Amino acid sequence: MMSKLTKGLVFGLTVLLVVALAACAAPPEEEKVELPEYNIAFFGDFHMVYAELVTTCTMPACIAAIDLWNDEIGPEIGVKLIPKIYDVGYDFAEAGAVYDRVVATEKPIGMVSVISPSLMANLSKFKEDEVPMCQWFGYGAMHLDGGWAFLPGRAYAQINASFINWWVAEEWTEARKPRIAYACFKGAYTDDLISLMEPWFAQNPDVEYLGCYYHEATAVDLAGYVRDLMKDEPDIILTGLTSVSKPAYYSALKELGYLGKVPNVFPCFGGTDDASRSLGPEFVEGDYDMDTTNAAPGTVMHRAHTTYASRHYGRAFWGPTAPQYAAGTCLILAGVVRAVEEVGAANLTGRAVYEEIEGATFSSEEMFGCTGTIKLDPKDRLSGATEAFFSRFINGKHQLLGSTPVDESDVLKGWLK
Repeated sequence: MMSKLTKGLVFGLTVLLVVALAACAAPPEEEKVELPEYNIAFFGDFHMVYAELVTTCTMPACIAAIDLWNDEIGPEIGVKLIPKIYDVGYDFAEAGAVYDRVVATEKPIGMVSVISPSLMANLSKFKEDEVPMCQWFGYGAMHLDGGWAFLPGRAYAQINASFINWWVAEEWTEARKPRIAYACFKGAYTDDLISLMEPWFAQNPDVEYLGCYYHEATAVDLAGYVRDLMKDEPDIILTGLTSVSKPAYYSALKELGYLGKVPNVFPCFGGTDDASRSLGPEFVEGDYDMDTTNAAPGTVMHRAHTTYASRHYGRAFWGPTAPQYAAGTCLILAGVVRAVEEVGAANLTGRAVYEEIEGATFSSEEMFGCTGTIKLDPKDRLSGATEAFFSRFINGKHQLLGSTPVDESDVLKGWLK
């Protein structure tokens, strides 16, 4: 018989032998591959007039697109993207200073602007620094021949004209011409928009243009303004309101008994989804949104937002406005995928991304389903989205009504002359 000591030694050796055999039989652990990382820079206004929109809508949508890409696409092509977010306010000087610092220290391979000064203040620098910049929509002046800035969601005037074309054909039912007016704050946005729209109206025989009614960007009492606006009996009003003038405008509509009587049309930079949250859904019932993105549920972009947005911003919401900002990110991401195919994951640069975007056509699938086809033409710096989408706030919900080709009238591209 074996002694207790001998039995213990045998048991111990047996255990060691089993562990050794198991280790030999087990497949080797998969080595974790560190993907090359590249920065994408985002510029927004986190403390001034667009702070609420940026933190609850704009940036959640942009970062959600990055998150989905890193989880589902990046590992397949061997790249990880790091979003770098910067606050430039609505300040051209700050936008210029921050941009210079970012390019020098972070060396991004692409940039996304969600606030106009970040693009306008640096328009001549992108080509020199070899980094493409995308702002989905904006002023007609946001281009430079041979520049590296993209405005694929089209200029404000093109979106406005497309909406009017669609609305007259699909929604207007009376025999007479519809009367159309603008209610806008006085500023760069309106100067650009109206300078292009008034010549367009002048050659449009299907509508009666009543003019643009201007108000101050910080107006808090617009009762007299609304009274004057309604004297001409517009059938529809296209708006350009600030975070301050928006509640003043709708309060005046309610006070004077006009609320819900004449539909308002919200611009792409802030839709009825944002207004319904700040004012209450009853205020924007029956109002329209005009966009070059599709906010319908079921797209990859909608899934990205649903899955990821609240990780970064607890109050993130989806509606017509969110994909308007995410689409610019989607274009950069699509360019990255093509650039990796061309130069390899280890050799990605801003130039490589730019060269895959410039003059290219992108499918709706490549854009996460939040747009139609994108066609970029180097000879037309205002080219991009081929389709505009329109929705209406009905019974407290957004309903996609239809779409139409973007108006390509030369008169709307006065900035290209």
